[in-house]
Amino acid sequence: MDPTVDGEPRCTSTVGIGEASRRLGIAPSAVRFYEREGLLGPVPQRGGRRRYDDEALRRLAFVAMAREMGLDLAAIRSVLDPEPGGWAAAVDVQIARLDERIARMRRTRDVLAQGRDCPESDPLRECPNLRGALDSLLARGPGDPPDGAAGGPFGTRR
Repeated sequence: MDPTVDGEPRCTSTVGIGEASRRLGIAPSAVRFYEREGLLGPVPQRGGRRRYDDEALRRLAFVAMAREMGLDLAAIRSVLDPEPGGWAAAVDVQIARLDERIARMRRTRDVLAQGRDCPESDPLRECPNLRGALDSLLARGPGDPPDGAAGGPFGTRR
């Protein structure tokens, strides 16, 4: 590593696609796909092989993390390459989407726990709490709110 550039540590070493994918726990084909989709920018090659520097690895780490959380490529792109001055707004949109997803997952977890704790032999058919939660989900119309009372336990369907 060079000591610093503009006060920031700078790495002069790079890694190949195999090492990059190993570090991130994703397949090399996924790395190449993210490149083709423009999420990495141009990746330099040495000896005909891709070489990833720290900046590219950080972008890949962000993409891998975001994909694991269920963000689609358009959402990831909006954060990685926001409109000028739009970083905070792009991130806020994704945080709100993740918060909605977390709320749906918590409601789902609660319903599953109720079913698990039900003394009936077939909770899906016989547990009144579980059946009520599922019936609420079925009764809700497409535009109804996702709250537990009027919108069922799971929130908006996606």
